Formats: sequence, structure tokens, C-alpha cells
Amino acid sequence: MTPRPPAPQPFAAVLPLRRASVALLVASDLRAGEEAVVASVGGTAAQSERLAALGLVPGTHLRVLRGGATLTLAVGETRLALGRAWARVLAVVRC
Repeated sequence: MTPRPPAPQPFAAVLPLRRASVALLVASDLRAGEEAVVASVGGTAAQSERLAALGLVPGTHLRVLRGGATLTLAVGETRLALGRAWARVLAVVRC
């Protein structure tokens, strides 16, 4: 029998946090106008790779431009639209 690959870990690449009392939340919980820093990226390997290709890696600063069923994010000079399911795999810390 072939060994089964490990299940994806929900927030595998965790950014080391300097403050002990920091509340992690998922990006889908952010509202318009809020700013945050990506702490970790969970989900499948394909999701992590796609989000990294879009610039959403641990340490990235983002701002929510519009909430709703699809989040519109500002990442530097780039604007991204993420569905709620994809936003749920991003663990963030509010700024």
C-alpha cells in the first residue's frame, strides 16, 4: 500500500510575530478601509502558490478597498479581487 500524503495544514507558513498578544483573523473578516499584514497562507499547495504569485505572502501589507462577496484588496500599487473562499486561507493581523 502506498503511504498517504499528509493533509494540507491550515496556515503552514506562519510569519514569526514579535508581539505576544496579536489577534490573528482571516482576511475575509476584514472590512472596507481596514489594513492588515499577511501572517500566514493556508489552504492547498495550489492555493498557496497562486496567492504567492499574486504577491500575497507572509509579511505583505494589504488594504481592503471593498468588502462583500468579493474582497477588493490593495497590495502596493496592485488591486486584487478575491472571493471569500480564497480570502479565508489568508491569516492576517490588523494594523
